[in-house]
Amino acid sequence: MNISAADVLVSALLICSMTALGLELTVDGLRRALVRPAALVWGLLANVVLLPLVAWGLGLAVGASPALLAALILCAACPGGGTGALLVRLSKSDAPFGAALMLMLCLVSTVTSPWTAALLVPGSVDRLTLALNMLNTLLIFQFLPMLLAATLRHVRPALAISLQPHVSRLGLVLLLVLVVVLMWREHAVVLAHGWIGIGSTLAVVTSSAGFALAVPRSATGAMAMVSVVRNLSAALMLSAVCLRDPSVTTGVLVYGMMMYLVALGLITPLRRLAP
Repeated sequence: MNISAADVLVSALLICSMTALGLELTVDGLRRALVRPAALVWGLLANVVLLPLVAWGLGLAVGASPALLAALILCAACPGGGTGALLVRLSKSDAPFGAALMLMLCLVSTVTSPWTAALLVPGSVDRLTLALNMLNTLLIFQFLPMLLAATLRHVRPALAISLQPHVSRLGLVLLLVLVVVLMWREHAVVLAHGWIGIGSTLAVVTSSAGFALAVPRSATGAMAMVSVVRNLSAALMLSAVCLRDPSVTTGVLVYGMMMYLVALGLITPLRRLAP
């Protein structure tokens, strides 16, 4: 199997992202995640079950190409983007709920994302084999780095705290390099098929769903932010390793850029609505 530079970048990006998250995990943080169990369960169901179905339906409704439909499904099936909690804080929304929901989504999605993606992606594929390959990929590249980093945070908290910002910055650099490489290589595909418009639509839909589905209403802003910011690193990893279609990987990046534009656009309105 040939391994491209983009594959290496995607692997390193997911490992960095999950390591940075694990370095922030504490026992107190896990306890806070369970303070409002009903709201947390509803947030998990909305992000893990409902939004992937919304992405699938949107892709079919607009006649998306198989590659773009697969990209939309991968993004929707991978909730819990690491920057979601930061954007919740910037918008002055319910930061504790946002952080708890993001954390639980990262943990739960290690198991749910492969099965959701394998069930909904288009094409004639062996869905059981695809799901198991995706599960194995996320266990190795998502769950294991997060677990090791969380263990370091528990054993050597001072070291973990000092390392976390450096790992986060490395992840950002890797993401920017990946965007440049894939957009340079696949720019014709993006422009020819209207992917930017469809990616923007899904980003708006996911944030709107977050607003509409938030329970309690005080969690509206946090739910919207966490819902729109998917786990881009995990979606890229599943695309690169399991589907191995550069067009799908490019579609994931297109959504990633659009989701950040939508999320940044929400900050000012949410700050005005904050108590």
